[in-house]
Amino acid sequence: MKTVSGVERVELLGASTGQEAHFEVHAKGDDDIRSDLVAAVIAAEGKLTEIRQVRLTLEDLFVRIVSGEHKHDEETVDEETVNA
Repeated sequence: MKTVSGVERVELLGASTGQEAHFEVHAKGDDDIRSDLVAAVIAAEGKLTEIRQVRLTLEDLFVRIVSGEHKHDEETVDEETVNA
């Protein structure tokens, strides 16, 4: 997923079980990269169980900036991989 155009960073959420892994994918700017992410998962012979776009509210952004945890708009992908 890191090679998909528009991806800023990919984070593994929790531990991978070998059969299932959950990722948080951060997009650059306002790019909608969901279809490219789906294509990348399928090309890697993975199984996609959920993909959703999460946008920060102004309040969320303010809290993250004030707390030092500044993040941009996020693309979140929960992916179940066959070959982890």
